[in-house]
Amino acid sequence: MIHVAVVEIRSPLRFHIDLSWLGNSTHIGIFALPSWSRGRVAIQSSAKACTSVRIRPGPPPFIKRTDCMATTADLRVGAVIRYQGDLCVVLESVHRTPGNLRAFYQVKMRVIKTGKLKEERFRSGETIEFVRVETNNFQYLYRDADVFMFMDSATYDQIPVGADQVGDGAKYMKEGMEVQIARDEEGNVVTVTLPQNIALRVTHTEPGVRGDTATNVLKPATVETGAQVSVPLFVNEGDLIRVDTSTGGYLDRVKE
Repeated sequence: MIHVAVVEIRSPLRFHIDLSWLGNSTHIGIFALPSWSRGRVAIQSSAKACTSVRIRPGPPPFIKRTDCMATTADLRVGAVIRYQGDLCVVLESVHRTPGNLRAFYQVKMRVIKTGKLKEERFRSGETIEFVRVETNNFQYLYRDADVFMFMDSATYDQIPVGADQVGDGAKYMKEGMEVQIARDEEGNVVTVTLPQNIALRVTHTEPGVRGDTATNVLKPATVETGAQVSVPLFVNEGDLIRVDTSTGGYLDRVKE
């Protein structure tokens, strides 16, 4: 006989469940509460009907510190470093050798907690503390002013992300598209990475010239997300084109 108990969880999102019957108890695991459950969890027991259910807080999703030491040679765009006590994401790293002076790296980065931008200079070969981040697949749901809502494809949990963190890629995002979001050990969003290219419908452009297949002459076009893209003369309204999300450049016309 299968016994089912329904319990309501209000907090936290990750929790332990212990079942008890006739003075005996057992721990049945750690669970993550998906948003679609609305706080209700059904528990099955193939033994006797349980007399009590105990809910205990589980570990937060990001509690593991995975720092490592490396040098400036390992600096890459998107890397997360710990600098002056703050977690920062690298936006740009340029190696410079000014004449007979010692080489250095000019690094532009964003403080994750405050969003503040800063530029720092590091000696070539200087030791830096890198912080590993956890990356998961998310689905873009909708935009509300300067906040973008994403849903974790595995847990269905929804998270808000500011427009400044999404970056220029926001111009090419369509509802329902898959992106990758990296977060640090405290759950703060570090980067939002779009697919390398995406197919978008042209909603407005000047009529193309029939038979003109030149690709070196471009004209402005508006795509379905509202972004402006320079396209060849033969592209018309209603055409589906492929756009490079990192540069915003036209790649080709998609055959339908």
